[in-house]
Amino acid sequence: MCKQQKALVAPLSLAIAGLFVTAETASADCFDSVDTDSSGAVSYTEFIAAADGACDALVLDQIFDDADVNADGELNCEEFAKAAMDVDGCQP
Repeated sequence: MCKQQKALVAPLSLAIAGLFVTAETASADCFDSVDTDSSGAVSYTEFIAAADGACDALVLDQIFDDADVNADGELNCEEFAKAAMDVDGCQP
C-alpha cells in the first residue's frame, strides 16, 4: 500500500474500472486492476479506459495531468490514488 494511502483517515468510496473500494485499498486492488500491462504504473491510456464515462474527457485529461506530479506520463501508486479520488468526485 502507498504511504499516502496509509495516511488517509476517512474512508472514501472510489468507483473506477467498475471497482468499488475504500481509499485504504485503492492502491492494492484498484491500481493493480487498472495497470493492465503490469508495468507498475498506470499509463494515460489505461487511466482513460478505466475511467471511461466517469467524467467529461477534458476533465479526465486535467485530472491525469494534475495527478502526474513528476510529469513522466504515467501515474505511480500515490499519483493514481489522487487521480482516483478526483474521478470519484466527477459528475458525468
